[in-house]
Amino acid sequence: MVRLLFSGLGIMVLLGCSDPDIIEFIDFNENALINQVMNESVPIDADPLLWSNPHFIDAYANRPVIGLGEATHGTQEFFEAKAMLFRYLAEEQGFRTFCIEADFAESLYIDDCLQDPECDVSAVMADRMIFWTWRTAEVRDLLLWIQEFNRSRDDDDRIHYVGIDGQALIYQSQLLLDFLLITETDLYEDWGDDIRSWTDNTFTSSRFESMTEQEYEDQLVTMNLFLASLLNRKEALEQQVTPTVFANNVQLVVTIIQAFEVNYHFPNNKAYHRDQWMAENVLWAKATYAHERGLAIWAHNGHVAKDKYYDFYRNPSMGFYLFESLGMDYAVVGFGFSRGSFTAVSPDGSLETMTIDKDPKRGSLTELFHHAKRDAFWLDVQRIAEQSELGRFASSYKPYLTIGAAFNGFPEQYYRQTDLAREYDGVIFFENTHASDTIPRSSAKGVESTVNLRRPKVTRASPI
Repeated sequence: MVRLLFSGLGIMVLLGCSDPDIIEFIDFNENALINQVMNESVPIDADPLLWSNPHFIDAYANRPVIGLGEATHGTQEFFEAKAMLFRYLAEEQGFRTFCIEADFAESLYIDDCLQDPECDVSAVMADRMIFWTWRTAEVRDLLLWIQEFNRSRDDDDRIHYVGIDGQALIYQSQLLLDFLLITETDLYEDWGDDIRSWTDNTFTSSRFESMTEQEYEDQLVTMNLFLASLLNRKEALEQQVTPTVFANNVQLVVTIIQAFEVNYHFPNNKAYHRDQWMAENVLWAKATYAHERGLAIWAHNGHVAKDKYYDFYRNPSMGFYLFESLGMDYAVVGFGFSRGSFTAVSPDGSLETMTIDKDPKRGSLTELFHHAKRDAFWLDVQRIAEQSELGRFASSYKPYLTIGAAFNGFPEQYYRQTDLAREYDGVIFFENTHASDTIPRSSAKGVESTVNLRRPKVTRASPI
C-alpha cells in the first residue's frame, strides 16, 4: 500500500507497498455509499456553539480515556467542537483530566492558573504558551470555563490541565530549581549547574546537530542519575509537599529526557519515540490525576488514532499505544473537513490563514463525506455493519485529508491513508471550516520557534 506517514515534527513521506484498495477508483455518484453515510450519520449544527446535550458522544462516554482529534491544528470548528464535547464530558460524565498535545512544564503554569479564580488566564496563555496552535481564543474560552467550573469545587473534584508532549526544553529547569530550593537544598547545590544546562530559551537545531553521540549518551546518564537521586528521596519529599507535587517534579525530569531524545533524533530516526512518550505521559496523568474519573486527550487526529504504522519507521501512534494498554477503555473521536480556512505555517515559516477551495480528492473518504451534502455530521464508525458497502469501504485504507501545523498550498499532498474502522470510533465532519483565532505572545521570549527552527522546508510537509 501507499501510506502517507508523518514524522512528529518533520516531513510527510511516502512508503510504497501494494494494496489494491488504495488505487481503487470509486465514482460516489454511482453507488450506494453516499446513501449509507446519510442513513448512518447524525446531522449536527455546523456551529458547535449551538450544540446542546451532544448525546451522540454517549456511546463512548463511559470509556475512561477519550481521544479528541483534529484534522488541522488551526480550525475554529474543530476547537469549538472539542471544547463543547469536553464540557459535556465534565458536566455529565465526571471527566476531570484534560490532557493536551502541549509541553508538560508549560502546562503546570496553566493548571495553576485554572485552580485560582483570580488568575488572568489570557495573560498566562500569552506569556507561557509556547506554540501558536493552542494559543487561540477558542482554547482560551475553554480554559476560562474550566477556571469557573473549578471555582466552587473541592480540590479532588477540580479539572486539571496536563501537557503530554515532550519536545520543548524551556521551563523545566527553573521549575525544578524552584522546587529543590525549598525542599532539598543539597540536591539544589549538587545538581544546580547540570539542571540549568539542560534547558534554555534558544534551544535550536545547532545544539543537537553539533552534539556527538557520546555527548548525548553522557547527558542521558547524568539526567538519569539525578532522577534516581530524586526518587530515592520520595518519602521525605512527599512529607514536605504532596504526592502530586512530587510526581509533577519527577515528571519534569522525565520530559527533559524525552525532549532530549526527540530533539537529538529529529526528524526521521528509528529512535524517534515522540508518540510512545506521549502515550506514557497520558498513562502517567491517568494515574496521577484521573484516578477513577475520566480523562480526555486534545491532540491531532494522527496522534489519537489507533494507527499501528504511524511514522516514518512504521512505529505506532500514541493512540495505538494507548489502545494496547487500555483496550476498550480507550475511544477515539476523529475530525474531518472538505474545504475552508485554517491557520497553518506557510513554506516561508510565517503563520497564515490558509484556504482550500478545491473539491476533495477522488475516491477519498473526504470526497465520500463531502457528497453527504451536510454542513456537519457525526458518524458512529463502530456501529457500521462490517459487511455493508460502507463497512467494507471504511475497513480498508482510503485517503483522508489530514493537515498538521504546516501547509504548502497543495491539498492533494495531505491525504493520509486511513483505515477508518480500525483507527477511529467516531468521526465529526464539517463541510466548511474557518481559521482559528490566534492570540499573539505577550513578549518576545525567543520560544515561539524553539522547535519550528528545526522544521524542514514545507514541501510535502505536515508536522503534527
